[in-house]
Amino acid sequence: MIYVFDLDETVLDSTHRQIETDDKKSFLAHWRKHNTARNILRDKPLPLLRFMRMLIHKGNSVWILTAREMGLADLRLLENHGIRANVILSRKAGDDRADDVFKVARIRPLLNLPNVRNQEIIFFDDKARNREALASIPDCKITGFDPATFNGNQQPRFSPFDLA
Repeated sequence: MIYVFDLDETVLDSTHRQIETDDKKSFLAHWRKHNTARNILRDKPLPLLRFMRMLIHKGNSVWILTAREMGLADLRLLENHGIRANVILSRKAGDDRADDVFKVARIRPLLNLPNVRNQEIIFFDDKARNREALASIPDCKITGFDPATFNGNQQPRFSPFDLA
C-alpha cells in the first residue's frame, strides 16, 4: 500500500498565506508572492500529520503530491516536522495548470512502475476535485479521503489509523 498526501490544508495549515477567490490566476499570484521562507516556516501542522509521521516511522511507503513549488524552505519545514517521504512530487515554477490536471499528470508516470503497478493507493487531499481526478485514473486502485474528516473539521467516521 502507498499513502499519498497533499500538503496544504491536508497535513499543514497554510491559510495565513492564502486569499479567498475563485480566480485561479489571482490565487496563484498571491500564493507565489507570499511563498517566502519566513511565511513557509510559519505553516502549522494539522492532526493528520501525526498519522503521516507514524506511517513513515513504521516504514510504509509515503509520498507527497503537492501543487506547491517546493523550495529549500519547504524541505526544511518537512524536516522540522519529521517528514521524510519516499517520493515528493511538486509543481515546477511557471506551471499554471489546474491542481487536478497537474496532479494526475505528475503521478501518472509512476503508476506503471513495477513496484507500484498493483499497489493500492490511499490519497489524502482537501480538494474533492483532486481526489476524484486521481480516483478516475484507469487501471489504478486509488481511494481518496477528505482530510477534514481527520483534522477535526467534521465528525470522523473512523480514524486514519484504521487505514494503516
